[in-house]
Amino acid sequence: MECKKCKHEIKAGSKFCANCGEIVKEEDIKKEEKEVKENKEVNNAPTNVPQPQNKDGLGVASLIIGCIAILLSFVFSLLIIPLAIIGIILGAVSKNKNGVKVAGIITNSVSIVISIIMLIVVIVIVGSFVSPLRTISNVIEDHYHDNYDYGDNYKDNYDDDYDYDYDYDYDYDYDDTDYDDDTDIGDILDSMSNWNRYSNLRSGALGKNKVLTGGWRILDSDEQYWEFDNNSFWWYKSVNNLNDNYWQGTIKVIKGKDGFKEAGIDVSKYDAILKKGNSVTANDIYTVVMTPTKLISGGQDLSAKNIKPGQKMVQIWILVSHGSEGIEAQVYNVDTGNASYYVKIKD
Repeated sequence: MECKKCKHEIKAGSKFCANCGEIVKEEDIKKEEKEVKENKEVNNAPTNVPQPQNKDGLGVASLIIGCIAILLSFVFSLLIIPLAIIGIILGAVSKNKNGVKVAGIITNSVSIVISIIMLIVVIVIVGSFVSPLRTISNVIEDHYHDNYDYGDNYKDNYDDDYDYDYDYDYDYDYDDTDYDDDTDIGDILDSMSNWNRYSNLRSGALGKNKVLTGGWRILDSDEQYWEFDNNSFWWYKSVNNLNDNYWQGTIKVIKGKDGFKEAGIDVSKYDAILKKGNSVTANDIYTVVMTPTKLISGGQDLSAKNIKPGQKMVQIWILVSHGSEGIEAQVYNVDTGNASYYVKIKD
């Protein structure tokens, strides 16, 4: 302790200053002892006490989301991407200065990458399955049209037992020539088109009489065959099998403009056909109204199931002579506007 008078150092426990004789007061001794005690406490206090950190939880949440996102990205890849983005945002706004927020951002970013890779893998796998399925579907469709399209496109519906369920809707598809509703019926008069293209089908015996009655084979890769007498018609899927897969019924034949009226066709188109020439006369144009009464398919009589009451088919048959090469029928389907071409092989 220092003497207040002479500033000389006074030994601890002394009652007066040894230099000037100044008496040391009791209160000064207690004050000095208190200061000494406080200084010792300060000097003995630990110097590396950890400072409290900012524990806002956002970095931890980001890391947890990132771990979950990585685990689920292999299965729910599309749904995980938004969750991972949320995890990245939480890590970015976190105030933590340790590695937790960084780990959260990294794990969420990795989960996004995995999710994108898994999406690409799924798309590739699905595509590898879809393409063969489409091919199979096309093969089945081609097989259906090649084997079960009974001439007039009667919309065959069949099951594994080939139970042909004909839903007749007047959709006759005789060949690939389609005409819009506004097409002039005279436009089907193309006497050299299929005639020359399928000349090989005109070999052998041919019909000579330029009349509707007789047998007509389609000038096409199909084998369809029509046969008419004065009162009836027969349509066969194949000219090579006249015992199965055929329609039969009665006919009403009308010549002249009255036939066009019956079919609901503008009679002016009748005159347009005659003006085209091609050796076509009024006697060569037939309006044929057919009423089906019998359907045989696969050796079964499906008439009751597939022929509707009042069901009719209306066609315009235009006969064209090609001299010694034979007689052609150019047929216009009134219901669909489609055209098809036949050669007469039987009188």
